[in-house]
Amino acid sequence: MVTRNLGDHDPAYRYAADTVNIDNPIALTSDPSLGAGAVGTTELADGAFSADASGRAKIATAFFDETTVDLKFAAAAIDGDRLKSGGVTGTQLSVTAATKAVAVNISGFNASVNKFVFIAPSACTIQEVMIVSDTATSGSDGSNKFDFQVSNRTQTEDLLSVLATTNSAELAIDVAKSVTPDQNATIDQGDVLEFQIVKTGTPTDLSSAEVMVQVIYSVSA
Repeated sequence: MVTRNLGDHDPAYRYAADTVNIDNPIALTSDPSLGAGAVGTTELADGAFSADASGRAKIATAFFDETTVDLKFAAAAIDGDRLKSGGVTGTQLSVTAATKAVAVNISGFNASVNKFVFIAPSACTIQEVMIVSDTATSGSDGSNKFDFQVSNRTQTEDLLSVLATTNSAELAIDVAKSVTPDQNATIDQGDVLEFQIVKTGTPTDLSSAEVMVQVIYSVSA
């Protein structure tokens, strides 16, 4: 049996015992693993993580989850030119950012009439349709009124299950009246919406009025 002390000659290893059985090398009692905290920032070579497949493979898949990104990326650290072109769609936008509006002057009316008011620039959801007039209606009832519908002419679908009406809900001067869709509100790119006005009896004559319809929609793709 030959015993040799290697502790002062090989600092790359730490030995539980400073002896090795030369006749039986398997008897080496060492722990070659690095201790916790043994490698710090200064021990890493500059460029240790190369910008290629092998370098990127050192980072686990899905390493950057939402929590890690929030903790490791400083606020306002990512410029817009770092985002993939076309990578941000309507589903990633906030409600405010995704919401847009189109307004159309449909002129006055005193008869049943249909007016085209919107062509969908992309897949979207119609949030609200509003009508405003510089002339008020009055005296509307079940026999004398204007009713309103929003129709998707491309899909042959109505966006209101019940007509909006001036009966008990008159148009006031310069006050927007909401005509909110309650069905078929999600439409496809290119779909055409029509604002339909149905006259019953003899409601207030709006033929000389200035009337505008606004379509409020949110991008969904």
